[in-house]
Amino acid sequence: MDERDKSGDSADDPGDRFSTDFYSKYPHLYAVYMSEGNALLVSHFALTRCEEWGLQPTRRGLSYGCGPAVYSIDLAQLGIEMVAMDLSPGMLEHARARAQNAGVEVEFHEGNMLDWVIDDPVDFALNLGENLSYLLEAHEMLQHLRTAARSIRAGGLYICQLSSPLVHWSQNAQRVVARPPWIVFSGLKPMQTEDLVEGHRVSIRFNGDTVLYDPIRQVFRSEIAIAVGEGEQREEFSKVEQHRAYFPQEFMALVALDGSFELLGLYFDYHVDAPLANNPEAAAFIAVMRRTEREVER
Repeated sequence: MDERDKSGDSADDPGDRFSTDFYSKYPHLYAVYMSEGNALLVSHFALTRCEEWGLQPTRRGLSYGCGPAVYSIDLAQLGIEMVAMDLSPGMLEHARARAQNAGVEVEFHEGNMLDWVIDDPVDFALNLGENLSYLLEAHEMLQHLRTAARSIRAGGLYICQLSSPLVHWSQNAQRVVARPPWIVFSGLKPMQTEDLVEGHRVSIRFNGDTVLYDPIRQVFRSEIAIAVGEGEQREEFSKVEQHRAYFPQEFMALVALDGSFELLGLYFDYHVDAPLANNPEAAAFIAVMRRTEREVER
């Protein structure tokens, strides 16, 4: 959810109906993106990693790009003091209502992951949903790591989800052609889902049958489309997305170059016994890092 417009402008661009309309009007329907049942798995993974690396007791956590605050609410119910930030005011309003309905307190902030910093550093931070793929340039990733280091205490953990979709898309493509600067993967089976959310019929489609990839910038360009309602009441929202594919070795090098964190491990999904090395087919991976003792300006 902590996203930027994929053409390089900010996500609050007047022409961006996802930010101005969908996220503001239908934030409660964002649940079609994620499974709340996954929250328990994420919480177990995070707290197990904290215990493994000696963060006991773990009192305070942060969630970047929190969306409807599914993970923040679950962790708050487990006794963790949670802070959550997101770029969308409409989504934050919805997240506050969800936390109130769940009977927990979560501290919410509006901001973006390039420059937002919390005053009181936390024990651990989460950045899930592949938010980091919206950082299209390596220098933006370095800027984010330096910014995140100011919000996480020395010895604290940072758990991130990153996307590496090239293997997934290229294996399923029936035709690959060059259209500089893009390589075009076509003949793909669109990723789509449909569900009934709070009485609204919601369908979502990713990519269509074609995805463009710029191998120089490691950027994918695809489309996301959401339809709400049926018949004459149907509303449609679509936009072009650009994502950066950060491959594991590249990400490890950026972490080492910055020096604010040390990489503890790469995992497949949120399974403590599934290192990425044993799951090379993974289209996404989880990085666990520990904040170093290096001082950063606050």
